[in-house]
Amino acid sequence: MLPTIDFGPLHLHTYGLMVGLAVIVIAMVSFHRLRQLEVPASIILRGGAPIFLGGTVVGFAVYYLSRLPHLIRTGTWG
Repeated sequence: MLPTIDFGPLHLHTYGLMVGLAVIVIAMVSFHRLRQLEVPASIILRGGAPIFLGGTVVGFAVYYLSRLPHLIRTGTWG
């Protein structure tokens, strides 16, 4: 598997692409199964939106905190 796919100046990391695709598929399956249990869509979305937002924030935080020592040593995120 290619580690990155380049579209000119845009670099797409395939690991992140697959994780994003997995999250989308899991969300779709979960929504479908909860609708089969006759849970209203508004409740599903009210509960799912904070989970998705929190996961995104934590993901970015972990990524940048892991690069913090490099930033302190060199002054760049590189």
